[in-house]
Amino acid sequence: MCRNLGIVLVLVLLVNSESVLAQNTAKTAKNIVFIILDDLRFDGLGFLNPQVETPNIDQLAAEGVYFSNAVVTTSLCSPSRATILTGLTTQNHKIVDNNNTSEAGLVFFPRYLQEAGYETSFFGKWHMGRANDSPREGFNRWVSFAGQGHYYPVKRSDGSSNVINVDGVHVEQRGYITDELTDYAVEWVENQRDPDKPFLLYLSHKAVHSDAVPAPRHRGQYQDTAFKLPETVAVTEDYVNGKPMWVKNQRNSWHGIDFFYASDRKMTDYLRDYYGALSSVDESVGRLRAALQASGRQD
Repeated sequence: MCRNLGIVLVLVLLVNSESVLAQNTAKTAKNIVFIILDDLRFDGLGFLNPQVETPNIDQLAAEGVYFSNAVVTTSLCSPSRATILTGLTTQNHKIVDNNNTSEAGLVFFPRYLQEAGYETSFFGKWHMGRANDSPREGFNRWVSFAGQGHYYPVKRSDGSSNVINVDGVHVEQRGYITDELTDYAVEWVENQRDPDKPFLLYLSHKAVHSDAVPAPRHRGQYQDTAFKLPETVAVTEDYVNGKPMWVKNQRNSWHGIDFFYASDRKMTDYLRDYYGALSSVDESVGRLRAALQASGRQD
C-alpha cells in the first residue's frame, strides 16, 4: 500500500525545442521531463539533509526552482497520481483509494500535448486500476507494470519472471527496476522519439516505496550513518495524555513507527536502505540530463 505520494520529489525540466511546430507557434514549445518518486520524505534530499547524498538532484535544485511549501490534498498513491495526470481533485476524478478504481471518463494531460503536436512517453509506475498495466490514452510510448511492481525480477514457479508492459507487449523484467526504467527512458530520448517534435517524458519511479531495496552498488552506502529520527517518535507524557487512542494504535501498524511493514526492524536501520535506493534515482536524473545534453537539449 502506498499512502503518502504527496511527499514526493517532482522534477520538471523544460528545454527549448527546435522543432518545426515550435517555430510556428506563438510561444516556443518546450520539451517536458517530469520525474516523480514514491514515498520520499519532504526533506529526504541532500540539499535539505546533509546526511543524504543526491548530487544530481541537488544540482537541479541549485539551478532551478525549489517549492518549499508544496502540499497535497489527498496523500494517497492512486488519488495523487490521478490528480497530477488530470488536474482534478479527488472528489472530481473519483479515484479515492489504491484499489481498482475506474479511470472511465478521465482525460490525462498528455493527450492535450499530443493534440498540440507533442510526442509523449510514460515509463514506470502507474498504479491506478492496479491490476491493469495496459497502455493508456495520451502516450505514444508506454513502459509500465501492474501495481507496485518489484525492485528485482521475481521468479515464478514455472521459471518465468514478472513482466513489464512495453507498448502492449509483456516482456520479463531484466534487472533493478530504477535502472531498467531509466534505460528505457534514455533509449527513447536518444533513439526512438521523433526529433522534429517537442516531447513529454514522464518517468514514474517505484523507488523509494517500501520495502526499499538498494541496488547492489549502493548497499552499505550508509552503513556508518546514524540517521536521526524526528522528535515526534518519542513517547512523551504529552503524547500519552494528549493523543486519542487511534493515534496511539497507529504506532503499531503497517505504517506505524513501532512495527512498520510487519517487521521488527529499527527505523534507523531501514533508512539506510531507503536512502540507498534513492541513490539510484539520483543517478537516473544524472543519466537523463546527460542524454539531453548529448541530444543538444541541455538548456
